Amino acid sequence: MFFMEKDKKTEIQFLLTPSPHIKADESVRDLMLSVIIALIPTTAVGIYFFGITALVTVLIATGTSIFFEFIYQRIAKKENTIFDGSAVLTGLLLGGCTNNIVY
Repeated sequence: MFFMEKDKKTEIQFLLTPSPHIKADESVRDLMLSVIIALIPTTAVGIYFFGITALVTVLIATGTSIFFEFIYQRIAKKENTIFDGSAVLTGLLLGGCTNNIVY
């Protein structure tokens, strides 16, 4: 961009960086844990309304998510990220979405 100041041009340069533009000290594990904690009340309400089948569905979905993430990381020879909470979060979300469908 150019601005005119008393017959001379001044160029303003912008620093372009990829997102995220706001950095935080939180790790992936901290973020996943906070979302898992936020899902506990909704999971409890789902278990209350739909009964033991909802609990079984959530446990199976969570266990399956953890298992397949572990298997994938072994096959792909990637770093083990099971303990960051992403597989548990995926299982809770999947189990919460499929309660009425499965039983």
